[in-house]
Amino acid sequence: MFKDNYELLVSTKLNHLVVEKWRSKRTGLTVYNVKAPNPLVHCQIFLATETHSHDGCPHTLEHLIFLGSEDYPYKGFLDLIASKSFANGTNAWTSTDHTSYTLSTAGSEGFLQALPIFMDHILYPTITDEAFHTEVHHIDGEGKDAGVVYSEMQARENERFQVIDFESTKYLFKNDSGYKYETGGRLEDLRSLNVETVRKYHRDYYRPENTGVFIAGNVDAEQIFEALESVEQKIMRKRGDSYTPLERPWQTESILFDKSITKEIFFKSEDDTKGDVHITFKSANANDHTTTTAMEILLEYLMDGSSAPIMQQMIDIKDAYAASVSNYIYHYKTNLANCDLDKIRQVRTKMMEVLTDLVENKSIDLEKIRTQIQLSKLKFLSQLETDLEELLSQPFITDLLYFDSPQDLVDSLNTELYEVLAAKDQSYWIDLLKTYFIDQPFVEIIGLPSLEEGDRLTKEDNDRTQAQIEQLGQEKLAELAKELDRCQAVNTVQVDQHLFVQSILNDKPLVNDDQHKKINEYIQSKCSEKVPFDMLFSNGDTAFVSAILMLNTYELPDELRGYLPLYADLMELSPVVVNGVEIDHESMDLMYKQVFFSNAITIENYEKAVALIHDILYNVKFVKERIDIVANQLLDEIPEEMDNAQKMLNSLRSYFEVDHTRSNEAANNVRRQQVFLEDVIARLEDDATAQSEFASLMFLCTYFDQFEGPFFKGLRGAGICYSFSLDIDREKCVLQFNCIKAANIESALKEAKKIVLDIVESGTFRKDWVQTARSTLVFDIAKKEKDITSAMIQQLWSVYIRKWPIEGYKLLLDILADVTEEDLLVSMKYFRQLFDDNYSYVGIVSDPTKVESLKQLFDTDKLKVVDIESKFV
Repeated sequence: MFKDNYELLVSTKLNHLVVEKWRSKRTGLTVYNVKAPNPLVHCQIFLATETHSHDGCPHTLEHLIFLGSEDYPYKGFLDLIASKSFANGTNAWTSTDHTSYTLSTAGSEGFLQALPIFMDHILYPTITDEAFHTEVHHIDGEGKDAGVVYSEMQARENERFQVIDFESTKYLFKNDSGYKYETGGRLEDLRSLNVETVRKYHRDYYRPENTGVFIAGNVDAEQIFEALESVEQKIMRKRGDSYTPLERPWQTESILFDKSITKEIFFKSEDDTKGDVHITFKSANANDHTTTTAMEILLEYLMDGSSAPIMQQMIDIKDAYAASVSNYIYHYKTNLANCDLDKIRQVRTKMMEVLTDLVENKSIDLEKIRTQIQLSKLKFLSQLETDLEELLSQPFITDLLYFDSPQDLVDSLNTELYEVLAAKDQSYWIDLLKTYFIDQPFVEIIGLPSLEEGDRLTKEDNDRTQAQIEQLGQEKLAELAKELDRCQAVNTVQVDQHLFVQSILNDKPLVNDDQHKKINEYIQSKCSEKVPFDMLFSNGDTAFVSAILMLNTYELPDELRGYLPLYADLMELSPVVVNGVEIDHESMDLMYKQVFFSNAITIENYEKAVALIHDILYNVKFVKERIDIVANQLLDEIPEEMDNAQKMLNSLRSYFEVDHTRSNEAANNVRRQQVFLEDVIARLEDDATAQSEFASLMFLCTYFDQFEGPFFKGLRGAGICYSFSLDIDREKCVLQFNCIKAANIESALKEAKKIVLDIVESGTFRKDWVQTARSTLVFDIAKKEKDITSAMIQQLWSVYIRKWPIEGYKLLLDILADVTEEDLLVSMKYFRQLFDDNYSYVGIVSDPTKVESLKQLFDTDKLKVVDIESKFV
């Protein structure tokens, strides 16, 4: 049996699955096998790749692997054979510490045929001069630098995230750590890289004992070993007696920063209003599984969802510090994106204030932590069914690169760890936060947008290219053009058709259509009433329920399509009213976490989930404050999207390819959303300004006509009139001064005007009158709803006439509490206009005997005398 050539190092149960780790006794190749009853077979082949330069050897090698191998020396052959094996090609990526190659096939037969061919490409690539020339870097006949890898990094090197992240790595490590280098390659280094350096790198790192093969699907270990036998035989045949064992990569301990560092750097951007902040802390050792898992949960608690502390105090607020926050478990890096420039240098300080407050006041919410633990566990179990290869690839990669013993892998997959963490008390989480954030230094990189940076980079590259062209000369450029043609011809040699293999798909699909039809018919027949919408039920071997709700927007009026992104976010970020009780958005966020995870539901929570979906659809309360905050978050994310060439291209295509008045995608492209959201926010601000001004005007009216106030003392106290009032008619948008039973109307008007202008000129109010006015106004507002009838009338006026929220005047209490003397001074302009004939009119009802004397007070051109008995008939 082929299995006899492998040692079983790990065999552990993971829910309903068995995880196995095998190592070849002959070559050291490591195989991770998870047999799962899935119609697809997923394979990931990964290697530890360490570099100490920016020349991009790990990345260039990843590309060259696909350009032919010793046994199959044809460019593109690997992808062709994958397609014939019921796969949609292959894929690969280069990370900081490893390189991965992936293949997914429908059924096991095709996979088993493709696996040894894939391994031959990885372990024995041709790496020809011609392949390097076209795939990595060359100078073309026009004197310009080109190549697939070079073009990829040219597009990536100056992206905002890459610029800030690369700057950060300069300060994280004090020694020559491999983590500080750009494995993709920097342009300057790629231009000087040669093919022999890449070949040497392959000899050093692409060895079987440095390679892990992870298979997830309906495949037995014995079948895998049989498919790998030809690879094993070739390894032993080519290894020879002079073989030198590999020194395991990543064994030199990195010496991390020991003091806090803050640096600023510019990135090119078409918008110069938003920047990013990256803050990095030291992380726990990868072998410390308990702490590593606990920190993942703690970071989610701190940053995920509107109920998270950092979201509550920094993101999901008016005048937010940033539009979004994300974290990376690698060195506990926190990225706050799209920060307003006037606050960007306060971001880290504010974040540390939030974290310090949690520690000093011992205010970490243990219930929310435990909810997050349960959520993390359910996500893990759900991914075992839906995304097995994604879930387990990182533990297996970490095992190959860093773990010291088989038990480390077992511990990293132990779901009982969630129960262990759920039993921890509050002090455990506070100590974690204090140890890894409060008591540690940090590296902070502030990324600032620059319109000029793009011009500078373009000019710099153009000048370099022009100098290169002049140095090469026309004769050399002609030679380079011919060399490129030659290399392309060599790389496109036709594949030998005899190398192709045949594959048969015998595996059955995971779902049974006949069974689904029976389930749908049964459920529909059991409904007491006809279901008012289409429903589709599917059944599979799963411990979870997945529910997808689709809303048809075909008939949506075109002018409303722009609201869809905002509406979709507000559905989950707004309060909900259930049975007359309002549940705030933060409590709703916690409820979502307790019920939903990765779009899945436990069977026990099915009814709760249906109720929540109903509430989201029908009971959401759209509050202006939440609309404003969410709209600003969406708007703040747009500059970063506009810097993304692919997203802008997609927007351009959708705009021209479809009817952009009816298509949601086209109607909501980045630029149109920017204009739309700016308009929404402006309208909200106009309304907010109106509310604030209305509150200030109410305050001023009360200030002037309160008992023993300025008008009381200046008018009634002086015996000029019997009574007076200042009123605002909100519906008519009118401010009016009334002077009743005045012995001398001229004196009354002059004195009232003088009182107002004295305040305008002095810019001051009496503190005691401000205080008493505020108290009086609170009483006046409360009086408007003194009984049920009064309250009902106010609600009718608020909702149907004033278009206010149902709370009406009650909302003004919150606004009035924040009114300042500066606000009052701004609103004094209306009172100044009130006593200015150019802005206001004066109506006087007088005894006929006094009409002639009153005429002397006014400009005769503006004065109109009317007879009440005939005027209004």
